[in-house]
Amino acid sequence: ADLQGRWNFDASNANDVSGMNRHGNAKKLFSPSEISGMKLWLDAADSSTISHSSNAVSQWNDKSGNGRHATTSLGSPTLNSTSGPNNKPVVEIRRAGGDDALSVGGTAFFAKEHYYVFRSVNANFDYYGGVLGHGGSSPGSRQSNYLFRSGQKYFHHDILPEGVSKNGIALGGNFSLGTINQFMILKLTNTDTNVGPHSNYRVGTVAEGFCASIDIAEIIAFSTSLSQEKANKIEGYLAHKWGLAGSLASSHPYKLGTPISSGSPSFIADTPFGNGKAVDLSDGHI
Repeated sequence: ADLQGRWNFDASNANDVSGMNRHGNAKKLFSPSEISGMKLWLDAADSSTISHSSNAVSQWNDKSGNGRHATTSLGSPTLNSTSGPNNKPVVEIRRAGGDDALSVGGTAFFAKEHYYVFRSVNANFDYYGGVLGHGGSSPGSRQSNYLFRSGQKYFHHDILPEGVSKNGIALGGNFSLGTINQFMILKLTNTDTNVGPHSNYRVGTVAEGFCASIDIAEIIAFSTSLSQEKANKIEGYLAHKWGLAGSLASSHPYKLGTPISSGSPSFIADTPFGNGKAVDLSDGHI
């Protein structure tokens, strides 16, 4: 008589079968792959995508589905399995002892909008460099998308991105990043058609010989500028995945919760008992 609700998931839904009609709404967690125009996705938290020998990274596989895997070209980036935000892995790029970098393979593309989770190792950038860039032996005018300013916390005045947001907050001027030796969510926008598409993108440098000491947790790049709604979802996804939600502005729509998808989480066979189903909450909630 006191039964107030019962949800057994056997029908692959979250409906209440108690007769009280307290039906649940099963929601799948948002994934960046749902947004069209993704050209590159490198995720250090996904150990299956990184090949290494004694933590010396030889390949970082692209999760975008485009096959743009990043392989060693200069130096040897290092995988650190616990030093990232939320105690997750990161790929360490270091200038000392030679410029570390990975070459992005696959077909040419134009990364117009970049999202990074990264930090500088030092309070100021220890050299000119970047997270994802392209170019030859010199950055040149605009060919590298952007360039960190050596010894500073901002971008080089000759090669500025067109737009920058840190932790969901738009920046101006020379896009000073403030505290840079703590992990941040950085969004860069570059729509200048003179700098793409390119087949020589690199991770950890914007051009050969231009490398700053940074730790990289995740890179997501799109060929288009995203709407504010989609940008918010990417930032929210990164913030909650990497434990950086506290850094988001209080007005950010995903400050308090991770973005969700229009789909439903998986309903799986309840193996321990041989019948019925269970809901897999690793990729959603009710």
